[in-house]
Amino acid sequence: MENLGELVVVGEGSASGTPDRCVISLALNVAADTSADALDRVARLADEVIGVVHAQGVEQSDVQTLNVSLQDFYDQEKKRVTARIATYALSVKAPSLTSVGPLLAELAPVAGDSLQIRGLHLMIHDPQPLLEVARRAAVTDALARAKQLAEAAGIRTGAIVSIEEDPGEVSQGTLHRRRAFSAERLVAAVPVEGGTCSVSV
Repeated sequence: MENLGELVVVGEGSASGTPDRCVISLALNVAADTSADALDRVARLADEVIGVVHAQGVEQSDVQTLNVSLQDFYDQEKKRVTARIATYALSVKAPSLTSVGPLLAELAPVAGDSLQIRGLHLMIHDPQPLLEVARRAAVTDALARAKQLAEAAGIRTGAIVSIEEDPGEVSQGTLHRRRAFSAERLVAAVPVEGGTCSVSV
């Protein structure tokens, strides 16, 4: 009986597309004399900001609280704690890239200098069509590699025994802006360019 061996190859495939959604990471920072006052003020500000976000067409399910923190502000000159800083962090999934600029412009006058934009994460809402293209490309690549290796070794390939797939990875674009912006600087809509994102299998 003929001893059949196996030839194992790894095929790679990728596909690119234009991002159509954007997740905005925001933080609100409020300083006050006491912890209670800082938390109260940041909570009221967060309610106002979330109200503006919803008014701009963002669904409730697309707004998520990420963290609420409270820390001391240590004055280096006075060598003591002079205030408490409350921070409310949230993420907002904008319905489109074109809505990001107007959304930030609406938030700026409400949040003022308390607003911090920590990053913009560009993404493809439905990567499934790209994954399908990448899968086909990966199989084609695997077959080509197997044929080349078999010819080089002087052997003949038979039927495919098994196919295993690693989860597809979507390479998203991320823009970081870890600092506060004044309301005056965000009055005009901030342009957001989509570029491309890739899916690999």
